[in-house]
Amino acid sequence: MGAQFGITGEELEKLVKLDPNDFPRRKWLALAYARQTAALRGAEPQGPEADEFRAAYSKKEQAHIKKILRMMKAANYTSNTLLHMPWRRELSGPETPAQKDGIVATGLALASDMAFAARKRLGI
Repeated sequence: MGAQFGITGEELEKLVKLDPNDFPRRKWLALAYARQTAALRGAEPQGPEADEFRAAYSKKEQAHIKKILRMMKAANYTSNTLLHMPWRRELSGPETPAQKDGIVATGLALASDMAFAARKRLGI
């Protein structure tokens, strides 16, 4: 999906590795904070890097980044829900492949749009 929005394979690899040498320090702090938040299932990260993140970004910027993280979490949960809807068959009978593909495509499009907006806001 990232390729649809201009993310190259190299950029994706850098995001996965999250090597501090691959990003300006301030941007890396935001990305590391986002990764820690995800690993903690939304709990507030603690430690030296989280403290440095809080020092590097204003309260308003932090609130904006946290809002983006919540949007991405909602998009992820929505996409996961749409991909695995066992209850849907019970309500409406067998699902045709076209129906399922439409639901999945809609969920993935929503998740992609939200991730793109977040990426654009963070400048990555």
